[in-house]
Amino acid sequence: MYDKEKIRERLEKLANKENYRKDGNNLPDNRWFPSKSEISQIRMIADPKSDDPFIELHFHYRVAGNKNILCLERNFGKECPLCNEGRRLAKTGSKEDKELGKKLIPRQRFFSYMIDRKDEEPKVRLWGFGVLVYKKLLSALLDDDYCNFLDPLSGLDSTIELQVSEGKDYPDTIFNFKRKESRLAATDEEIKNILSSLPQVYDVFKPHTDVQIRKILEDWLSFGDETNEGTEISSKKPEKSEEKELTQSVEDAFGEALEDL
Repeated sequence: MYDKEKIRERLEKLANKENYRKDGNNLPDNRWFPSKSEISQIRMIADPKSDDPFIELHFHYRVAGNKNILCLERNFGKECPLCNEGRRLAKTGSKEDKELGKKLIPRQRFFSYMIDRKDEEPKVRLWGFGVLVYKKLLSALLDDDYCNFLDPLSGLDSTIELQVSEGKDYPDTIFNFKRKESRLAATDEEIKNILSSLPQVYDVFKPHTDVQIRKILEDWLSFGDETNEGTEISSKKPEKSEEKELTQSVEDAFGEALEDL
């Protein structure tokens, strides 16, 4: 049984600090993404060796062409050159530095182990989702009707549909539990094999060393961002198309970084 008090604390934190954003492009191929053309049915899996039902990670995105750099400070409690540089830029008083510093704020992402029911041979992968789905999952763990949805013997499958709305840059994730309880797999042996094949999260997302991150930061500050085509983007104030991605939630997160100085 998971610590319900801990789950409530996470929900409260999410309610009070909406410092998350939708992202997730160009992440590793061994992740799972919902189909854009159909309703997917999946089964989420909790790591039996962990007290946490889900995985929370902080990333620095799009620094010198790197799509996801694990934050050393938020994930491992170590000194992070990217966080330090973001705080340094926040102190200069320059508007340009502030815009540049925003790009160094780590973003939190949430993950669950899962299998796709359409696969003939179940393959455990990581599904990454946003804060709205995460809130729903945490709330379900506190709900007597759904609290066992992760149970491998009597849990619940889930359906996922991507719904595109006019005027939105990203589709909404429509997530629901199936009503009928089911087994993760037909036999105990199959369940055992699935639970023993959970990928290591740091094999999926390879941590960079301090030295590697300092080199990435140095290149980024010297030459600007590199796009997928290898061209350069100046580290100046972003254009309007870029500013759409700097949502109010990012502004709030940057404000927190200032408060921590």
